[in-house]
Amino acid sequence: MKLQCLRMKNVKCFDDGEVNLATGKNVIVGRNGSGKSTILQSILYSLYSDFQQGNLDEFIRLGKNAAEFELDFEHNGQEYTAQRIIRASGTNEAYLITRPQDDTIAEKQTFVTDEIADILDIKKEVFRDVILVSQGEIAEIIGMRDSERKDLFDKLLGLQEFDNAWSTCRRIQSHLETEIDQSKEIIKAYEEPASKLEERKTELESKKEKLSALQDELETNKEELKDVQEACTELDALKKELERLTTQTGQRQEAIDREEEAITSNLEEAEEHCESISFALPETVDLSNVGQLEEEARETYESMKEELACIREEYEGWLKKKEQLKAKRDSKTSLLKSIDKLEESEEEKSGRILDIEPELEKIPVEEWEQELGRIIDEAVSQKDDVETELDTVDSLQSELQQVNENISGIKESIEDLEDDLSTNNEEATKAVGEDWHQLAEIDLRGISPKFRSIESSIEETSEEL
Repeated sequence: MKLQCLRMKNVKCFDDGEVNLATGKNVIVGRNGSGKSTILQSILYSLYSDFQQGNLDEFIRLGKNAAEFELDFEHNGQEYTAQRIIRASGTNEAYLITRPQDDTIAEKQTFVTDEIADILDIKKEVFRDVILVSQGEIAEIIGMRDSERKDLFDKLLGLQEFDNAWSTCRRIQSHLETEIDQSKEIIKAYEEPASKLEERKTELESKKEKLSALQDELETNKEELKDVQEACTELDALKKELERLTTQTGQRQEAIDREEEAITSNLEEAEEHCESISFALPETVDLSNVGQLEEEARETYESMKEELACIREEYEGWLKKKEQLKAKRDSKTSLLKSIDKLEESEEEKSGRILDIEPELEKIPVEEWEQELGRIIDEAVSQKDDVETELDTVDSLQSELQQVNENISGIKESIEDLEDDLSTNNEEATKAVGEDWHQLAEIDLRGISPKFRSIESSIEETSEEL
């Protein structure tokens, strides 16, 4: 830093003074009270807003209301002007201006002081106590004892702070040495376990990986177990559907039995009706029409034989259907047994699932996975078997429906045959007399055993059903 010029206005003995400072050494000479100390104090105040003696108001010249300071200085190639104004009213001002730019870079007392301290990198205390020496301080220093002089210079040079810092460092050093000794003891106690730390870390990482894999497999197996439980639920639904179909089959079987009883009853009534037909001859017979009537009777007889043959064929077909129905019933019985076994297997598997679930983590993953896979395969196989059996039941229902339709057809054919027999009997009785009577009697003797045979077969079929 280089001081260049100090301007003072209304400052103590200076009305409007200016002090130009040249490069190198500058000597201020004057009588007592001529203002030598005021110049030094003005320099200190212009830079750091500080003064060593008296009050701030003492800077103001008598009879004036304000004192003004301007100090031009240069630092690192940049020129500055520090301006400060002291007013008796107490409203002081301060500015720091760069030259020749004439830019104000700081205002107000505190901001200007801080900015100058940052620019010069010199604190106010250092400038006041070390750089600036007031009048009489040198003589005072010379007259001090050695210890006092040492304390003064330590204070001026800031050596006391170093002493305090050294004392603090000694305490810290002692504390750290104690901590180091304790740490060495702790390290020594942990040296042996620490030697196995890497090995244990590797083992821990391996176990973590295995645990993660087992957890993933556990989640997968839980999902598979959930699928098995859903399959069991589906099996329960299939069981209920099978029970419904069994009930429906029983109801239809009862309907078949009722139809069979009705057919048997109708056959009996037809046979009784045939046996009770009266073949009374008319009192007079036109013999010229006997041949024609005989031919018509024979044609009627052939037609009835054909109808009976059709009935026989339908009956034989019905017998085949009856055998198929019996086979389906056997299949139904087998299906019911399979369902019972399936229920037992389901209960057993449910129990097994409940038993193995608490021990799930104890079982090796491979065995558990194989066991769970086997249970799933069995459940899927049993599900397929049940679906197959249900298809069989559906087929059985279709067959039963066809048998019902065939029985209805046989019943209608028998009713039609009864009507034809009754009509032909009446016409023959009226037309031909004894010859037709004998022919009808011969034909009825052949037909009656056939009806009895049909009735017997139906009764046997009913008993078997």
